[in-house]
Amino acid sequence: MARERRLFSEEFKREAVKLVGQPGASKAGIARDLGVGANLLGRWCREANVDGQAGGGDKVSGQEYERMRHELAKIKTERNILKKRSATSQPTSSEVRFYRQASKDMAHTHHVPATRLSSHR
Repeated sequence: MARERRLFSEEFKREAVKLVGQPGASKAGIARDLGVGANLLGRWCREANVDGQAGGGDKVSGQEYERMRHELAKIKTERNILKKRSATSQPTSSEVRFYRQASKDMAHTHHVPATRLSSHR
């Protein structure tokens, strides 16, 4: 036998959406408590322009959204460049490596004096 479709009043929907806007509330928990599906409650929230996060959250304009999207893309690019640099960078001849502690293998080695680099041969 087919299930009969339940109808909910506009007042019930508004009250359910208000519950979603409360801090610490989850759509799934509220839907379970009210005896409705989480998807249905989500649709009511979308229709009422509620995002379902605690505190409600402010809507941003399309221009502000685009600005933030471009800024995020720039930051991700910079991060990826830095990741590649650290993973693939090879020390150059002008770089000097310093070690905080000599390894056990180097403890009994002799000191080798540094050679002087000259421009003539």
